[in-house]
Amino acid sequence: MRQRTASLDLSAWTLKLTAMAAMLIDHVAWVFWPQSSWQGILSHTIGAMAMPIFSFFIAEGYAHTRSVSAYARRLGIFALLSYLPFVCFVAGIQSGGTITAASFTRLNMIYTLLLALGALWAWNHIPQLELRLVCIVLLCLAALPGDGAFFPVLLALAFHHARIDRLAGFTAATVLCLIMFLITLMPCLEQPGGLSLRTFAAEAGYRLGQLPALALLGSYRGRKGRSAKYLFYGFYPLHLAALSLVLWMR
Repeated sequence: MRQRTASLDLSAWTLKLTAMAAMLIDHVAWVFWPQSSWQGILSHTIGAMAMPIFSFFIAEGYAHTRSVSAYARRLGIFALLSYLPFVCFVAGIQSGGTITAASFTRLNMIYTLLLALGALWAWNHIPQLELRLVCIVLLCLAALPGDGAFFPVLLALAFHHARIDRLAGFTAATVLCLIMFLITLMPCLEQPGGLSLRTFAAEAGYRLGQLPALALLGSYRGRKGRSAKYLFYGFYPLHLAALSLVLWMR
């Protein structure tokens, strides 16, 4: 009798490393390749995997943390530490190395994930549904200047629901990723001369890279793997600072 093949069971450690690698590939591409080049398109497609994975582990972290306030404080500290590296990185790739007043209004992914944690707390601790929804809407509005806007907030809520109803939670996450793709695609459809394959891939198609991340997350069964609590927190501002230095030295 043939043995049954074991299903894929990726650990939290493996998934977090995957997200970090995807994010690094994405950010390196912004520095070295034009967005419309095939190297840039492929790199940004891989990079799109990072946001769903990070949002997923905010939901997991919320479910397992001993202290939500300590978790929020840790996110807040590293969001502050990442503020200037992120501002310099974004200014370097978008403003040709010129930091303007608008540059300081851009906020990083850890900030957005902090708001996602706040939304999870609001969902679970505010008894009145109307007030709960108002709080989540306000958090989504506060997330607009952050990296990923309000999508990490809503994705974290979807993944939190997946702990109760896995199918419904992952379906909601898939719909959110497709909505993000469509929102990115809409401006492309208005371009004169039609939508070429390269334009589609560069401006919107890379967002579909979020879907493989959902497939990988579907294989997670709660296995932690190695523990490196501060690895991502330290890696995020350090890699942004290093890439910013490369941008500003060119």
